[in-house]
Amino acid sequence: MIAPSYERVAFETELSDLGLTDRSLLAGEVPAALASLAAENTAASHANALSLVKLLSEYYRIPWRVPYVVLEHEGGVEIVKHGDGVMQTTRVARRNIIPRLPRELKLALLERADNDGLSDKKLNAAIAAAFPRRLAVQIAFGVQELVTNLRHFAEYVALALIGYNAGAAWPAWVAMRGAAKKRPPKMTDEEWESRCRFAAALYQQAPAALQIPEGSYQVDANIPTWFRTFSVCDKPSGQQLIALQYLRRIVSKIHRDPPTAAPTWAIHRTRDPGSGPVIEVKSRVGALDKLYDPAKMRKAYRLAAPELEPIADDGLPLRAVGLALAKMPLASGPV
Repeated sequence: MIAPSYERVAFETELSDLGLTDRSLLAGEVPAALASLAAENTAASHANALSLVKLLSEYYRIPWRVPYVVLEHEGGVEIVKHGDGVMQTTRVARRNIIPRLPRELKLALLERADNDGLSDKKLNAAIAAAFPRRLAVQIAFGVQELVTNLRHFAEYVALALIGYNAGAAWPAWVAMRGAAKKRPPKMTDEEWESRCRFAAALYQQAPAALQIPEGSYQVDANIPTWFRTFSVCDKPSGQQLIALQYLRRIVSKIHRDPPTAAPTWAIHRTRDPGSGPVIEVKSRVGALDKLYDPAKMRKAYRLAAPELEPIADDGLPLRAVGLALAKMPLASGPV
């Protein structure tokens, strides 16, 4: 089965086209403790970031270790001055997220009273302007993007992580066995959950069980040079698992030297094997790897959250069930 080429720009626009109505499970009120962390002068410390992740996760009723891993994996507090913030929420994603953020949360993040009469238009402009200056706003945007993906993909964590990284089209494409890039409008919740469970099981396979052909080189509109690209597939079905490297560290092979041709936009869809001897390369530790084993996170994040314990990496699809993580069998019902 041939997959579409990996184009991040296209991925980022997919979320706005889903036509979703968020089904966030709100706690009813923003935790009062958020007020002490929402200020513009809140230090971008690991402890403050963890507290914000826990408060926002309680608000949305999701397991806090999932956004905490995403925070660490995307760069974390060390890149608070980056234009896309501590959870790497891009400009396109921010534009889609702002209308999804509950009004009461926006007001709390801006230290405004819950009965503030500011119009929605002005409130949206204010929260957008606050993004570069407030740690709480950056984390809230990242958590909201993750929550949107969790809700859309029947709470399956692997699919939400892929959606966060590569866009919602690709986990949907795997769930639909390559037949579509979004949930069909008439598909029942039961069938969609079953398809998402199947896709999550494919993504959560151990890397050793996957088919990883020799890599090649490609050009992207946003990357002005040749970069390495690898196709990772499920062995029995041949289904390509787009962006699996975000979840897992994989070992693959590729020719050492990139092409000598100038990397221009005109050839961005071209795959070139490169030249020179074939070498073995490892991708970085994946987000799912860290979710299973917090010891793989950077030291400062491990020390800030010593209560995190390992989860057995047995391939059963992980699903967010309220504030907890559940392992789902390949048949039906939670384990």
